[in-house]
Amino acid sequence: MINAARSVAIAELLYRLGPALRRADVIGATLTCSLHADDSNQLATVSHSTLSADVAAALELDRRALVEVTVNIESDGEPAGIVVLAIELQY
Repeated sequence: MINAARSVAIAELLYRLGPALRRADVIGATLTCSLHADDSNQLATVSHSTLSADVAAALELDRRALVEVTVNIESDGEPAGIVVLAIELQY
């Protein structure tokens, strides 16, 4: 579940920030999940991100920023969990 969340979160950040993003390191994760979730058939979608114009400006200035990305996980069409990732970005 964490791998699916990490993949979709980093893809979203790359899409929003472009090729200038050099690194995106997951430095923390909070996970809530159903014990019935099937890892083989998961759909992960970003539901919220703290990436804003202010964070992007700080990233340009300091070359680093911290964002939080919330990812919803579904398994077989049913909610399976929520993963909140803390991600350090570097330009």
